[in-house]
Parts: sequence; C-alpha cells; structure tokens
Amino acid sequence: MLNATNTVLTERFYDIEWRKCRLSLLYYLTNYIFIQDRIRQEIVKWEPWAHLCQLVKLVQDWHAQPVPRRPLYVIIFKSRQVGASTTLSAIANWLVSFFESSKVIEQSENERVAEEMLERSRFINEHHPSFLKLTLNPNTNDVLGIPATNSKIIILPTTEDAGRSTDATMVACDEWEKHRNAKEGFAALKPAMAKGGLFIGASTVDKSNIDSFPKEVWREAKQGKNGFVPLFWDYFVVPGRTTETYQLDTKSLSD
Repeated sequence: MLNATNTVLTERFYDIEWRKCRLSLLYYLTNYIFIQDRIRQEIVKWEPWAHLCQLVKLVQDWHAQPVPRRPLYVIIFKSRQVGASTTLSAIANWLVSFFESSKVIEQSENERVAEEMLERSRFINEHHPSFLKLTLNPNTNDVLGIPATNSKIIILPTTEDAGRSTDATMVACDEWEKHRNAKEGFAALKPAMAKGGLFIGASTVDKSNIDSFPKEVWREAKQGKNGFVPLFWDYFVVPGRTTETYQLDTKSLSD
C-alpha cells in the first residue's frame, strides 16, 4: 500500500513539474537545463543571468499571446561566451518538447556550426530526468524529431532561398553577420515569421564589415523603424567579469 501511495505521489509530482515547465520557460531553463562547460570540463546548470532573462521574458511574452500571435523579431549583438547559443538551443527545446506541431529552424555560419547547435538540443534532451526525456525520431545531423508532440528542429544552409515556402514557429540565426546570404535568407524566411513566428538573429560584432545586413537591421531597430527588438550583450554582462579579467582574456588578441 505504501509503495502504491509513493508511486501516485511521484507521478503527481512529475505531472506538476511538467506543467510548470510548459507554463514557464524560465522555470524550465532554471531547473532542467544542463549544459557542457568546456573550459571547466563539467556539466553545469543553465544560469539565469540578467541579460539572458531579458531574452527569456521577450520569448515568454510572445508565446503567451493568443493565437494568431504578433511576430517577434530580435537582433542580438554580443560578446563571446555570454550564453547566447546555449539559450537559443534551450528555447528551441522548450517549444518542440511542450507544444504540438512546433518547428524550429536553426542556421549558423556553416553546416558544422549549425550541427553543433542541433547537438546542444540533443544533449539537453539526453540530460533531462526520465519524465521530461523524449524519444527522438528522426535523430540525424540535420533533424531532431519529437514524435510525442509532432514537432522538430531542423538546420538549413545559409543559401539565398533556404526556408522559402516553409513555415516555422521559430528561426534562430547564430553568428548572423557571418551568413553569406543574410539579407536574402531573411527575405526567404520572413513570410513564415509574419504569421506570428519568432525570429532571433544573434552575432558577435564583425568590425571589418560595417555595412552588413545585420548591422543595417540593428541601426533601423535602434531607430524604431523595422519592428526588431535590439539587444546588446557586451563582455561584462556575465557575472564575475571585470576589467582585470577582460585584460587577461584579450591580452593575446589583436586590436
């Protein structure tokens, strides 16, 4: 009798936790996202740094709208190692794991880096507790399918017409300034986003290219002309970084 009671209580706990995760992206990230810290050589929990929570709130508010939603366009210029790529992968996991018929498109500067984005999502799922871990099928270098929700994450090349005539819940462009066809690629994807999707273009700043399409988007966003939300995450947004750590981290780099 005691074992049966414990089983019921455990199942009830799992159900409550699943519902909390579905309801709150921040709760899901804070409690159930584990990532690989290659420097410390550890598996660590996602940390709710203030700049990441700013993005999380934007996504949560967008998703909480009644359908059809207003589309959300976000551009992020950032320093390196500020948690952006991992957070984008975790947001993708949240959408495809808890909501029916979600489709996330991921792009990066080349196929290898895009596959790393998909690998982060695969790692996140594999390190969930059993009640959150989902079967992946297909589970390949370019597609992660979630049969339980009829959802998937796919990677697309950064060609001019990639994404044309497709639909998507979310499009994540990592290192957007390095995309060979950033302007044409966005034009191909925008019709799908206009129906109420989420677009996030994130990139470290390429100082050698002052006329890139993402910089054009950024300038117009700052002027309130294009509907994008501009976010800037410099080196110091990560807790613990100081002028001293900056000097140590950059002393071997060119100006």
